[in-house]
Amino acid sequence: MIEARYRTFWRRFWAGVVDWVVVASSFFVLRQLMAISRIVIPEPAHGLWQVVGSLCSSAYSIILHGKYGQTVGKMILRVKVLDLSEQKLRMFQAFRRDFVPLVLNITYISMVLSRIDPTDVDKVLYSPAARILGYTNLGWFIAELVTMLASKKRRAVHDFIAGSVVVRCPRQPAQADAADTANAGG
Repeated sequence: MIEARYRTFWRRFWAGVVDWVVVASSFFVLRQLMAISRIVIPEPAHGLWQVVGSLCSSAYSIILHGKYGQTVGKMILRVKVLDLSEQKLRMFQAFRRDFVPLVLNITYISMVLSRIDPTDVDKVLYSPAARILGYTNLGWFIAELVTMLASKKRRAVHDFIAGSVVVRCPRQPAQADAADTANAGG
């Protein structure tokens, strides 16, 4: 039986969705601000835009986990990443947690930038190296799911690498009082 504080699968899943929305929205807003300011990204620099996006996504995760133990999604869904002794996560652990996705992002970035014409996205997306990278990402995702579902503390591969664990956050007293009042019908 999994202890209640470690039952975090769905919360982590939805936190990931929230985090994706946060990062994607940030880039959408930035692009809109650039359009309003009439800052135009020249066609050859579109590959660089992908670089910025990839690195910002990793930086978002590493910095927020290292500083707060939570991303925005985890804050909303009340889960927190701690070290194995259930103390505050250190920045180096947060980096180790995102090391594999960061390496995969950097690999993709180097593929984009190594092309003679980085605007020809089809050459990058449909290259054999991109297929291998895609299968590697899929393999990583499956390994994450399998290890998380097989572990008594719901630790995924990245948690084993970082020496971390994800736990449910207790409700704050004000939240608990409001929930109790709502459940009592008053």
